[in-house]
Amino acid sequence: MKNQYNMLGSSGLICGIISILPALIFIIGINIGTLVPVYCGILIGIVGIVLSGLQSKSTDNQVSEVGLIASIIGISLNLIIFVMFMGLFH
Repeated sequence: MKNQYNMLGSSGLICGIISILPALIFIIGINIGTLVPVYCGILIGIVGIVLSGLQSKSTDNQVSEVGLIASIIGISLNLIIFVMFMGLFH
């Protein structure tokens, strides 16, 4: 059972890192013209928060804390880009 929870924390960290990537794509300047990557980044960040939360409930692990922080950063960056994109084309 312990390995399952460690796997949840690692999965939450991976989801958090992946949720940051769409925001970095827009910040670097590679614009594909749609907000689909931003939507996906938000959804993957939510999954990362859930997985990291499940990990941190069972055991206090640094991997789950880093996953939680990365997921929150990813969601925040994607929401900022979404608001800026909507404000620019409103």
